[in-house]
Amino acid sequence: MKEFKVKVLVLLKENLFDPQGKVLEDIMKEKNIDVKDVRVGKLIVFSIRANNKEEILKIINEKLSNLFANPVIEMFEVDIVENEHITSY
Repeated sequence: MKEFKVKVLVLLKENLFDPQGKVLEDIMKEKNIDVKDVRVGKLIVFSIRANNKEEILKIINEKLSNLFANPVIEMFEVDIVENEHITSY
């Protein structure tokens, strides 16, 4: 088994109004920063041992997806990277 670092980004679905994103967007525009479509979400980061990325995605989809996001109003993206251990002597 290998160790992987998993990052799960959770955002409101794009067709829903994001009030926090709107407040940030308005503040940035007041500061003369040309932005649009600002969204606010949450980032969940953890390490997990598994054989491969596909196994981790299966675990997330079957056992964890409802824990990370409310499927009615939220969506999530997963980024999986194999941890690289550096051994020093």
